[in-house]
Amino acid sequence: MVVQKGSKILGTKDTYRLHLRKRDDEYFEKYIQQKGMTHKVTKDTPFKTDSQKAIRDNAIYYMERLNKLDEDTVKTLPLVLATLCFIVVVSTPNFDSAFRIFTVLNDRGLDLLPSDIFKARVIGAIPDSEQDAYTMKWEDVEVSLGRDRFNKLFDHIRMIIQKRKGSANNKDE
Repeated sequence: MVVQKGSKILGTKDTYRLHLRKRDDEYFEKYIQQKGMTHKVTKDTPFKTDSQKAIRDNAIYYMERLNKLDEDTVKTLPLVLATLCFIVVVSTPNFDSAFRIFTVLNDRGLDLLPSDIFKARVIGAIPDSEQDAYTMKWEDVEVSLGRDRFNKLFDHIRMIIQKRKGSANNKDE
């Protein structure tokens, strides 16, 4: 289920079904998607981005949890995942409704930061043909500073420009 099998007749290669942003996709493939690699992930597994650290830490957490389960449960788990778990694609007519839905759906995951909202607006306003290039530039800076420091940078810029601290709701900023 992780890999879409290719076809020698059609000349297609095996391809992974799930992809992350470009800078984390290779890491995810190497340590999570390749068969048997999750067993080799340790606290010493190197990472370059906050996302890669989270991937590594989550892999370790789940491997520890799976190792504590009895054999029958481990054998049943793939069937449960394959038949009772779904990926739902959600599309919206505008940014505001997309933001509301994202906030509701993401309330248990990584918090949406003001810099994420600003990025969505800025990158969304750029012509489609240039979005990948600007996304890469944005993410280069974000990775070099780290997620928290990058967001603090935006807090400082907003304070300088607006002469006031940001609020929890940055919709109109």
